[in-house]
Amino acid sequence: MLTHWTACRDDCGRLALHWSAELGLAEVCQVLLQATTEAAAALTARVAAASAGAEAGEEPPQLELPNLLGMQDNNGDNVLHVAARFNQAAVLQLLLSQESVNPADAAVTKNKQSFTPLAAAAFYGAAAAAPLLLQAHSAALSVPDKHGFTPADLAQRRGHKALAARLRSAAAAAAEAAAAGAAAANRAAAAAASAGSDAAGMDSTVAQLPTLIVAPPECELHRTCPDPLPRGCHPPPENVDRIRVLSQEGRGILHSSGLQQRLSWELSVPPAPMADVLRVHDWNYVRGLQLACQAIPDRPDAQAQLDPDTAVSHHTFHVALRAASAVCVAIDRVIRGQAANAFCVVRPPGHHAGPRGIVPSKKDRTGSHGFCLLNNVAIGAAYAMNVHRHAGIQRVAILDFDVHHGNGTRACVSNTVPGTLRVPFSTPLSEGVHVYHTYQPWFDVDDDDNVLFASVQGYGPKAASMPGAQLDTDGLIAGGCVAGSRWLCVLETKRRWLCAYVPSSKSSGGVRGLLPGGQSLSPRCIGV
Repeated sequence: MLTHWTACRDDCGRLALHWSAELGLAEVCQVLLQATTEAAAALTARVAAASAGAEAGEEPPQLELPNLLGMQDNNGDNVLHVAARFNQAAVLQLLLSQESVNPADAAVTKNKQSFTPLAAAAFYGAAAAAPLLLQAHSAALSVPDKHGFTPADLAQRRGHKALAARLRSAAAAAAEAAAAGAAAANRAAAAAASAGSDAAGMDSTVAQLPTLIVAPPECELHRTCPDPLPRGCHPPPENVDRIRVLSQEGRGILHSSGLQQRLSWELSVPPAPMADVLRVHDWNYVRGLQLACQAIPDRPDAQAQLDPDTAVSHHTFHVALRAASAVCVAIDRVIRGQAANAFCVVRPPGHHAGPRGIVPSKKDRTGSHGFCLLNNVAIGAAYAMNVHRHAGIQRVAILDFDVHHGNGTRACVSNTVPGTLRVPFSTPLSEGVHVYHTYQPWFDVDDDDNVLFASVQGYGPKAASMPGAQLDTDGLIAGGCVAGSRWLCVLETKRRWLCAYVPSSKSSGGVRGLLPGGQSLSPRCIGV
């Protein structure tokens, strides 16, 4: 099978054309499309020559001519979806002008979120993209998503009120002009949708908030191996390069030129107050960690091991406080309407850290810190419920994505319900069991009903109706491994749980994640 390089995909299922469309590189898109056209002609000539020279009974080589515009990534987005979502008008004009594009088909193609390109434009307030798509096929105005929402409905629900009004006007204009033919209806709809957008082509009723990157530079002071590393030694998996590849100026991917207009940065982060930490962790554990780090000399080559996996250094405890604080800072900015969403570039990580640190299990009686010291996400969730309760935060959902199950976060969530810890002991003269009553509410006695934890690593009782899947104890989340693909989805009957008590949205409401271990998160996972 002959395949051209322009049809090669990355681990997100994307082509070079997808990325060029997202970044608005119309000239690059033109080069890619032209290269594909030329390659198709060359391949056709080669196949014809090979067929002519083939001996009787010999099969000629097969031919695959890539249709780049129809190829979908792992989220089901084709290039039109991507260009529409990011409001890249010049790219859309180029794509829709291609002879290989059937505008009627392209306009109603759905991704895995059941969005057409016009629905994607409406959802993200891309007012410049909408008229171009309507010029191609105005019938897309009436195509609903899986929840029955039209593009105008989606724009209204996302707060893009002016765009929603223009899309409804476009639908009315198209209906009036329908008698004159489809082309007239398309022109009328495009003209109605063009009226009122600002100079940037975005819906002027909604400020386009950036994604906040919280990246305290102190996180580099958590040294898990000598610096510099001795010759012949290999760093542990959790090392300073995990954040440098993301946020180091001049090297980190988050400093890419294509991202700068969409991001804002917060580098100055104070240590988390102890009250925020102790909503989640026991003081005895926190104090022990603090003393262990203080006992290590303040030298780049000085480390100590909490267990075979987890190394700490002199500054590690203070760095862990800043990592937890970064999550709280991100929550503050999003709830106050200063950012659409946030990504925290921090270490040490936290999802294996339970209320008392290590979380043992029946299969692992001793357990491991797993590089984790303070549970940053749990501290942030408890902070949101407590500090921002007057802003309407009554429920939190934590979605845990990693190669391993977030047993620490699950333990912290379980600890919001009164429980009992039994610790057997034995002495030369006696033996017995110490019984400790445990309870660390994040807000009130009904935390059990208002905190949701879900992991891509299925756990809990088996789900009889979903082969290979397991449910959490509340039956809110389905997750598992089917046909070699990890998946997580909110059960439709419980979808409204996540939507309840959400204040009037100043943020995008999206879920974002950097997923290790080759996992991916599709927008369709959350049907909010």
